[in-house]
Parts: sequence; structure tokens; C-alpha cells
Amino acid sequence: MPRNSKKVFVTGSSGLLGKAVIGYFRNFYDVHTTYYKNYFPLDGCNLAKIDLRNKSTINLLLKKINPSLIIHTAALTDVDYCETHKEETYASNVLAAKYIAEESAKLNSKLIHISTNFLFDGKKALYKEEDSPSPVNYYSRTKAEAEKAVQNKKSFPETVIHNLRNNLPVKAYTDQYFSPILVNHLARILDSLYKKDAKGIFHVGTDQRISRYEFALKIADVFSLDKTLIHPINLAEFRQKIKRPDDTSLDNSKLKSFLGINKMPIEKDIEEMKNLNNKAFIHLENTKSEV
Repeated sequence: MPRNSKKVFVTGSSGLLGKAVIGYFRNFYDVHTTYYKNYFPLDGCNLAKIDLRNKSTINLLLKKINPSLIIHTAALTDVDYCETHKEETYASNVLAAKYIAEESAKLNSKLIHISTNFLFDGKKALYKEEDSPSPVNYYSRTKAEAEKAVQNKKSFPETVIHNLRNNLPVKAYTDQYFSPILVNHLARILDSLYKKDAKGIFHVGTDQRISRYEFALKIADVFSLDKTLIHPINLAEFRQKIKRPDDTSLDNSKLKSFLGINKMPIEKDIEEMKNLNNKAFIHLENTKSEV
């Protein structure tokens, strides 16, 4: 049977599942796959050596291939190893899935992400798709995190809170600054600007110029979470294809003067975020309003 010209990208060529998926799909499609440490010759497909934990490498390869379908099977699955090699496990199981999902969205590629039955704690039987994950070890926690990473993009505070609550590491820049504000707070500010018939441009943000690392530490303090899981990094360590600005903090003095506000402390926003409990919340990086 002639092969379809559509391209399929499969991760995990050295794994049992990956081999089986490739073995089937290469009969019908133009299959591209990867390996990192364990090379295994595979006929009828294109093989590339890359580290799936490297975002820029994944982005470049997927853009070059431009697959119609991505099947992500690669993961660290040795439960005992994962428990004692948490940073490696998080990078392999969560970050790789996140990077692949982000690039697949940009390319409009369909993504199939392979998860695990270890998401559940085993206290019942015949779990349904609607059942909430209840991971009992680090491997299963990272796989649960990966599921969320391929479905939703969390705000930075949501990621910090979720990771720390699940004993997962957080990496945050020490040299990238901003003036974040809670969207609930922003909504009240917008209403006040409207009621006072504001005209012109206003910078909206809390008072503090703060790095993402410092912000993560403040979140951990307010939510009483483990700060030792927060690891400082800098922009130079994280290779990015698209340059990010180092400092996007905003001077909010015009806004405060116009609305008669003395202070807009970031700690107050974080406290309000905590009081929202499980209600939806998102922090904006900072924002400029033009009225």
C-alpha cells in the first residue's frame, strides 16, 4: 500500500511503545522520530538525535518537519528512578511535553499525548476519563502535570502554586522584572477609570518592581508552601529563539494620582489571590490601558 504524504512525528523511538507506534505508522505515513541516548535503527522512517528537554531544539526540529500529527510517547517511566532523580524526571516528563504541546499549537499539528494508569491511587477500580488524578509517587505526579501542560497554559502564579502543592520544582528568573497585578484588581481599576471618565494612557500594575524569582518566593510565603523547591535561574541560561525583555516593570504613579490611591502593594494582591481559594485567578504580567 502506498504511503500517505502526511508527516507524523513520534517521540520515544527506543521505548517499547514508541517502536510499536513507529512500526505501524511507517507503513502508511512519512514518519519522523527521535532518540537521545539509546540509538535503535529503524527502517522506513527519519531518525534524529535530540534532547526533548531542550525547547529551542524541539522548536527548530518541529518547524522543519511540520508534521500533521505528533505522538508523544517518550517519558521516564522507572518509578524508583524517578523518585530519586526528580529534576531530571520533571524535565523529561513535564517540560518536554509542555514544549512539544506549545510548538504543536503553533504549527496546528494534532497532538496525541500518552499518559499512564499510574495517575490514579488504586483505591477503586475501572477508572473513567472523568475521574480526577490522584498520584501517589513522583513519577505519577509528573505525568499528571504533563497532562495539564498539554491541555492548558497556566499563569505564572498558578504554575508556582500548583507545582509547590505537588512537591514539584519551580524555576524562576532572577533577572527578569515586572509589575504583576491580579486580574480581579485590574477589573476594579478599569471600572474606576470608566467612572472618572479617564482619557489617555495609564500604566496599571502594583507598586513593586519584582523579579519572577522574588515573586515566586512571596507567593510561597503567603500560601505557606515550600520555598526550597523554587530554583533561581537567569535569562542567559535559558536559550530562547525569541528575545524577551529583561525589565517590563511599570511606573503606576499617574494611575494612583488620578484615582487618589496611595499604595498598590503586591502583597495585598497575593493575599487576595489566596482568599479566592479555588476560584479562577490569573496574574497579568503588567498592562497598559488606553482610554
